[in-house]
Amino acid sequence: MTQLLISFCFTSPPGYALAKFDTDSEALEWVKLDQPGLPVYGGMGICPRGDGYIVIFHAVREMHSISCIGELDHDLRLCRMAELKLVSDGHSVIEHDGALLVVSSGTNQVIRVDWPAGGEPEERVYFELEPGFDTLHMNSLRQHQGKLYLSMFGPRTNGSWRNATQGQVICLDDRAASAQGIHHPHGLFAIGDELLCVGSMSGSVRHVAGPARAAFPKLDGYLRGVACDAHNMYVGTSRIRDRSKSSGDKVSPSSAMPRGIGCGLHILERETLQPRWLDLSPFAAEIYDIHVLPPGTQVKGTRRDAMASRLHALNGFTPRLLELAQQGGRHAKELQDVVRSLIDEDRDYQNAAQLLQRLMTGPVKVEADWYLDLAFCKFQQNDVHAALYQLELALSETHPELVQLQKNARASLELRDFESATGYLKQVTQMLRRKLATPAATSAEDPQTSGIAA
Repeated sequence: MTQLLISFCFTSPPGYALAKFDTDSEALEWVKLDQPGLPVYGGMGICPRGDGYIVIFHAVREMHSISCIGELDHDLRLCRMAELKLVSDGHSVIEHDGALLVVSSGTNQVIRVDWPAGGEPEERVYFELEPGFDTLHMNSLRQHQGKLYLSMFGPRTNGSWRNATQGQVICLDDRAASAQGIHHPHGLFAIGDELLCVGSMSGSVRHVAGPARAAFPKLDGYLRGVACDAHNMYVGTSRIRDRSKSSGDKVSPSSAMPRGIGCGLHILERETLQPRWLDLSPFAAEIYDIHVLPPGTQVKGTRRDAMASRLHALNGFTPRLLELAQQGGRHAKELQDVVRSLIDEDRDYQNAAQLLQRLMTGPVKVEADWYLDLAFCKFQQNDVHAALYQLELALSETHPELVQLQKNARASLELRDFESATGYLKQVTQMLRRKLATPAATSAEDPQTSGIAA
């Protein structure tokens, strides 16, 4: 019998983000994540530490998404939890050199965290690449053969992560790519002296470093979360998102992605590599991480009990969901009004950008003109790279006819032709503002009085 600790990301109702699972009986027991004033909506990276575990959680405080760090004891009881101030959209976590390293996907950074007993987390930047926004989607981190490796999707294609096929794994020590051309790399793991990862969108297991061993079969589903023991390899699968997590926009299915499989677990025997799949879709939509628990770990209750517990909590949470939706709409409207005033009247682009970023990480659907306003603010602050990135998000799927202008701007920027890049940027922002025809837009003849006309 094998027992696993599984983290589920983007869950509802709050508190149902971490569970023990028995692969033989298929019993599942929820880990209690009760934390007053800090509802947990997702579990991310899992890291053993001492005789317990460290887990990265996504929570909500004052209608704002935050990343938290939690400590569990040997019996998987939550001992303490704290907000991580420097981490945005926290993903994986490992223990390294007496501290913890947390991947901050939202800022393209790895953050070192010292968390003394009885104290607050102490954070500082350990590694960064193009810091600022999530332009690379860093996710998994692992130490192997004395070196640190980090997986990332690489740049978006036309503003969408769905088609980011040039993902890579880099060695932080060498500052060089160890594996490239991976469609959504996740889940760095080792079998002996070989380091591997999964290509989530392609259903593949990819060699990263060390001597290459057996070839793995193609696996169905969106792969994420990998663990191994002496006999088996465990690979999580997640339901394919039909809406973008970052923008809330509907995304079209990928022809490269096998359909008909959702949240679950592939179990492959190490000797034969023959897979069998277990369905976990009644418990969540997505898995992020998996960890093998010590032999003999008890999983209390049954699969039916766990399903009933979540369903009961979900029914009780429905009124709160409606209330939160109403509050979120009012909160967003108030912030939008403040942003408009900061841009159009005060020309305080720094504070406007900060408010827009807060608005975009909230519970409401991101509007296209928020990206445009943030692009304008970044442009006014002479941060052309950040402005172009926000325009990519606005252009994605909703305005494909303008993608070529954006590509021209980026190409000019790479050639250090800043005058041409600025010209293309002005064309895009003006055209988009006219297409959207937002009430806040004023005459394009006076760029200083319009929120996005340049």
